[in-house]
Amino acid sequence: MSDYTSSSDSRAGWFDCSAGADDIKLNTHWMDGYNDSQKHAVVTHEFGHSLKLAHGPEIAVMDTCPACYNPNMNNNLQSWDINSYHNVWGVLSMNRRLVRPLVAGAAAVAVASGGWLAYDSLRAGDMHTVHSSYAFDVTDETKVAGFADYVVVATVNRVAEVQERDGAPYTVFDVTVDKTLKGEPVKTLRVVQLGGTLGKDTWQVEGESLLRPGTTYVLAAKTEQGRGTH
Repeated sequence: MSDYTSSSDSRAGWFDCSAGADDIKLNTHWMDGYNDSQKHAVVTHEFGHSLKLAHGPEIAVMDTCPACYNPNMNNNLQSWDINSYHNVWGVLSMNRRLVRPLVAGAAAVAVASGGWLAYDSLRAGDMHTVHSSYAFDVTDETKVAGFADYVVVATVNRVAEVQERDGAPYTVFDVTVDKTLKGEPVKTLRVVQLGGTLGKDTWQVEGESLLRPGTTYVLAAKTEQGRGTH
């Protein structure tokens, strides 16, 4: 588990399984302002993602905005969370619980003995799904627009570059602004989006496709201080 601080990031936390040991990343810009109940909800939510649970409805801990979680539920797991866990993992006997780690351990030894470089050159690329918890309801267009520095109608021109940040790719797009709905009028913006391809592996935020060159979108963008991107 690790912390980072970003006022331009609407996520309170996210589960990173991109490289090496899995990590739960918590954004202190939001977390430092939360009460104990909200902090507990965010961390529980991200542990849920580490157990392969997807996002759930508002009544669940796995709601996309766990900090908005109903305090009257006292952060208890709801029936949706429990059923989702059982759908993923089932009810395992002790024998099955032991077999899986043993098989995984044997595979790890085989990889180590064969050499990581040899393995990496032969392996197929992996798809990583990024699961995030947000500081507010990102399905509420009013709240999204209120958080953004810019809201524009813009056409994506091209992928400018793919940046590596903490082992995960961030794809940078050059866009032409057709109409400014919020913020100082500009002709172009450089927009960054979590996701993309590094080497053989591809990352994608759950439920969010990468922007496509030649396509026009309504974009809500927050300025990344010191980076020249949004």
